[in-house]
Amino acid sequence: RADPKKDPKRVRFLVSEKVAREELTEFPAVLQVSDWKGLGGASVDLQCSGKSVESQDSEVSEGAEQEISRAKKLMSETWGLSDLQLKVNTRTLTDEIKQAGECNEDACISFSKAVNYAVGLIFEEQNQPEAPFTLAMAEIPRAPGAWSSSEARKEAAVKFLREHLDRAQTRFTLYTGNENPELGVPPENGEDPHSNWVFSLYIPTLSDHFFWVIVDKEGRKKPYIYGFN
Repeated sequence: RADPKKDPKRVRFLVSEKVAREELTEFPAVLQVSDWKGLGGASVDLQCSGKSVESQDSEVSEGAEQEISRAKKLMSETWGLSDLQLKVNTRTLTDEIKQAGECNEDACISFSKAVNYAVGLIFEEQNQPEAPFTLAMAEIPRAPGAWSSSEARKEAAVKFLREHLDRAQTRFTLYTGNENPELGVPPENGEDPHSNWVFSLYIPTLSDHFFWVIVDKEGRKKPYIYGFN
């Protein structure tokens, strides 16, 4: 027989979307098994009954959309990045939120908070030769007398970096393990996207580097950023 757990694409249980939402209801359904091991397929009409239960999927999906909206607002209002496109698959984020359900709420790092941490790290001076800020600083002239202080030069680097980040060509993407490059690039050091929020960043007008920001979902490790080309 076909096992629906092992062969989910071969076994389908079809129910009308118009099933009444009553305490106890009867409804027709169809069980379909497609060709399996060359034995052919079958379709069986069923008459079912059962209780209606509230699905939590829509609530979690709504939570994902709210998190994305909150993250975009932080990017715009806190960091001045109104044009930077945050790319995240809502369905994938919904799954991530479901999986994070067992995490201690006081310790868990939400998606929007992780985005805020990630963008903050992009603008921070790093002890990383291939971090975005390091590359931006290299573009700021060191000529004697050009800057009133080292802080002024750093401020110029932040402004320079912001100009390159806030462009349509820049890709800032949540990576969740998908092999589709449109959904992020795998981190060079192999960090686990299920225990970390992994953001891939590509700023083609600044460099041909790929960058990654890693934020531990449970907040046990300090967020960090690095690059590679």
